[in-house]
Order: sequence, then structure tokens, then C-alpha cells
Amino acid sequence: MKKMLFAVMLVCLSACTPPHPAEVKLVDSSFNPYYEVKGLVAEGSILTIDEKWRLMTEINRQLPQQHRNYLFIRMTYPIKKGRFINASDDKAQDLPVTRIHKSPLRCRGCNITEDLAIDMDENYLVAHANTGIKIRMVSDQGYNHYITVTPAMVQQQIAFIQKEMQKLIISPPPAHSS
Repeated sequence: MKKMLFAVMLVCLSACTPPHPAEVKLVDSSFNPYYEVKGLVAEGSILTIDEKWRLMTEINRQLPQQHRNYLFIRMTYPIKKGRFINASDDKAQDLPVTRIHKSPLRCRGCNITEDLAIDMDENYLVAHANTGIKIRMVSDQGYNHYITVTPAMVQQQIAFIQKEMQKLIISPPPAHSS
């Protein structure tokens, strides 16, 4: 019994690895009307679900004060679990889920890969800077899945956004000519 309990604890502890030792970065592409701020990546694997997630921010090139913060999640899981359609945090606050991309279903019983976004405004991020964010996702089949955004992930994203926004407001980028 003790060995089984120990094995379960090891699986749970290994399910959520800390963020990769990387830093938040700004991605600038002239093909996008916004700058992308890509946060630290975390990944996990619990039983049949593999996932990666990171905070993202899209900053409007022309009006840097207008930006969108969201949690980007890429999940691969058996289709029998259903599609993840709802999310809430550990304070029971509903969080909007947007499906960005889903892989086509090729067979019964296959795995599916989905890219999801959960919008979070800046006030929400600031309020969770010291505690992190615990999210429960629910599929249309009633399956629950949990993701944790660490305080370090939130703090580094906020600090980077504030630094970059200050730069963009002081010296806006040159206008693109058509």
C-alpha cells in the first residue's frame, strides 16, 4: 500500500514541471498588427494528457495601451475525454475559453491536439502575481483537468509588459508603408 501511495505521489509531482529556464520575450513580425510577448513555458503530463502553457500578451502596434493578455494552452488528449469548453479559477471565477486550433479527428479513440486561450486582463494578472493562478478546465464530457500558472510566470510577464509598453509609448515604432 505504501509503495502504491508513493508511486501516485511521484506521478502527481512529476505531472507539472516548472517553467523552462527561459525568459519572457518579445516577438516582432511585420506581418502582425501587434507585438507578441511570449511568457515562460510550463509543461505537464498526467496519465493521458500532455500539455504546454504560457502567458501571452498581444500589444497593438499603433496603440500600445490596447493589449490582450491570455493563457495559451496546447493540449493533446484522447477524444473520449471530450472538448475542453469551460474554465474557472480557484475562487470559482469563470474564465472565458477560446479554441484557437484543433487537429482533425482521424479515427475513433485517437488523440486530439487543441490550442486554447483563456483571456485574463491585466488587473487579474496583477491580483495573482504573488499567488499564481490555479485553473480547472472542464470538458463537455464532464472531465476535469487542472493547470497551475506559477507566481514567477505571472510576475515576469507583468514586469516585461510594463517595461516594453513604456518603451513603445516613449518611442513608438515607425509606421509601416504599404
